[in-house]
Amino acid sequence: MRFLVQTFLACLLSAVQAFAFQVGFQEIHVPCGDRDATVALYYPTLAQAHAIAMGPFTVNVAMYANPEPTFKGLILLSHGAGGTELGHSRLCEALARHGYLVAALRHPGDNWQEDTLLKKTPERYFRSEERRVGK
Repeated sequence: MRFLVQTFLACLLSAVQAFAFQVGFQEIHVPCGDRDATVALYYPTLAQAHAIAMGPFTVNVAMYANPEPTFKGLILLSHGAGGTELGHSRLCEALARHGYLVAALRHPGDNWQEDTLLKKTPERYFRSEERRVGK
């Protein structure tokens, strides 16, 4: 009986470890009109993650580590007006640890470094739409 319990516990432990990923991180640049959009990729990896300071943020990731060959799905994360791709890093890390690929985009023209879209066309942010029911 003792051997059966030990075997069961060993199998359970290995199954838990199979789903306990670390978080990989890469920054990529994607063409977006006349400029590039910066995208932070968080993904599951088996490489050891470390705390890394990035400006006012600290991420717990394995920089440019090899990703796991499969993942559960892709989640695209938007920071909102005037934000940064690192602003929701804790959420991105948690999702990657659970097997998801997360792409956090720094919106060109609307981020912490640049607000040209808001200055050029503020109406795109603050407009009201009238909706008619039944027509």
